[in-house]
Amino acid sequence: MTYVVERIDWDSSFLGYPVGMLELCSGFETGKLKETLSQYRSQFRLIFVALEEQGPETLPTPDAPCVCYDRKVVFKKTITAPPRPVDPHVQAYTSPICTKQMEQLAIKSGRYSRFKKDPELSPQYERLFLTWINNSVCNGLSDSIWTWRDKSKILGLMTLRYAKRVNLRSGQWEREARVGMLGVHDEYRRQGIGTALLNVCDFWCDSLNIPVASLITQVDNEATCGLCLKQGYKQVAEESVYHYWSPFWSYHPHRGWEYRPPVPAGANETAGPA
Repeated sequence: MTYVVERIDWDSSFLGYPVGMLELCSGFETGKLKETLSQYRSQFRLIFVALEEQGPETLPTPDAPCVCYDRKVVFKKTITAPPRPVDPHVQAYTSPICTKQMEQLAIKSGRYSRFKKDPELSPQYERLFLTWINNSVCNGLSDSIWTWRDKSKILGLMTLRYAKRVNLRSGQWEREARVGMLGVHDEYRRQGIGTALLNVCDFWCDSLNIPVASLITQVDNEATCGLCLKQGYKQVAEESVYHYWSPFWSYHPHRGWEYRPPVPAGANETAGPA
């Protein structure tokens, strides 16, 4: 089996340097992983390595560390029973303007994100989540946005997106609603706001005849994991995401990020042109 790293266009554009994704199955060959990283380290400054299981803290590489910054849990729920009545505090958000309260909730929703945990990416963490929520509200990234309000205060936020894909085993189309962002104001946690928002997800699925709802979060996010189980979601998959930073990239003030090949062992390193 050949391992292939594919370019992630959006991430590359957002971060300002080439970013790739390598997907690994359980039982991957460590030798091939090292070969692949050696092959692609000149093309990508950052490679995300997604392993379809809960793996070790680090993966073997030819040079720099490949550290696990994200242990994902995938939850899914089959929508069968009629949805519960919608909490009157929950309202669909249809304005094309993203408020400061929504932006703060979006930032808080990513507190367990790998973009915050990785010290190389953490300076971009807030900008990433602000871009995400603004694209959801203003540019149609999400199909539906819901807020939990207390008068003029937005204390809870949820984004939903409709998705469909072909099941490779059955060949049938599968449709589901994906919870993208789920955030609750810190001072109002454990007051049923998250429960009310997920109930609306059931309502949205039922109204559009979408059979399944899904939510991906981190193992460390115990509150959201517990909420999903309480609301009838079942854990269906786990995944570990690693970050490999090629050590041979440097930033030039005029040319930007560029790859500089490693000096062969035994060779005399001389300074190149500035």
